Amino acid sequence: MITTIYLDMDDVLTDFSRTYHKVIGIDPKTIRPDEWEENWKKWIDGKHFETQPMLPGANLLLGYIGALGVKTEILSSTGGPDYFDEIVTQKRKWLDRWGITYHPNFCPGKKFKTEFATPHRLLIDDQSGIIQKFCDAGGYGVCHEGNAEDTIERIHVLVNLLGYQKYVAP
Repeated sequence: MITTIYLDMDDVLTDFSRTYHKVIGIDPKTIRPDEWEENWKKWIDGKHFETQPMLPGANLLLGYIGALGVKTEILSSTGGPDYFDEIVTQKRKWLDRWGITYHPNFCPGKKFKTEFATPHRLLIDDQSGIIQKFCDAGGYGVCHEGNAEDTIERIHVLVNLLGYQKYVAP
């Protein structure tokens, strides 16, 4: 039974990759290690985590998950411990800007998302490697590959197979 759904932000809710490519001129998924630090700092200094657009289809995904009534939280990485506080501030402002009120959890690197895995938790993330590690740690995962309708279908199948618990706020 699923009792908690975690939503990643970058490339699940935010249009991170397309915006990064537009601003920096490099696809963040293919950037060379020697290009990373300078461009990461440029991205952060420009406050782009705060100002990037919502990913097309994110409202549809949020609407579906909200209608399920399952406890939902944000689970997002800051890409490492450097700039952690600044990235958290920018991501919180992004959530506020879009009226997303789910409790945000921020990790100082994607590898820490596994600490949230239990047999009753589901992670929606765009990186299959993170999903695999979350599942290996005991949770469930759905890889968002950019199409909200496909992701919703995968979530629908999983929660109907496993069952889910509606959340009642204390």
